[in-house]
Amino acid sequence: MAGPKRDQRVIAEFKRRMMRQIYAIGTTIFLLMMLVWKQGHPGLFIGELSRSTVVSLELLLIVGFIAFSAVNWRCPACGCYLGAGINPPRCRKCRALFQ
Repeated sequence: MAGPKRDQRVIAEFKRRMMRQIYAIGTTIFLLMMLVWKQGHPGLFIGELSRSTVVSLELLLIVGFIAFSAVNWRCPACGCYLGAGINPPRCRKCRALFQ
């Protein structure tokens, strides 16, 4: 049976995970936009990047984000993946409350 202290720990850990997820989304979008911008502005910063290099870096960023999300975006109580939503009210598996 879940007690109030356990519930508070689950809520606090969910908030930490949600903030990490939001930071990861923002960072990934920013880096993807910078790669697209860099493609149109050769010679700035690190020199010219070929199209294949930019595409490879973009794919690497996306795969890295997906891998991070697969590990981070899980229920703090049972470890079940939380799905596509950014702020679920509870876990679909164990029904732990997040708010």
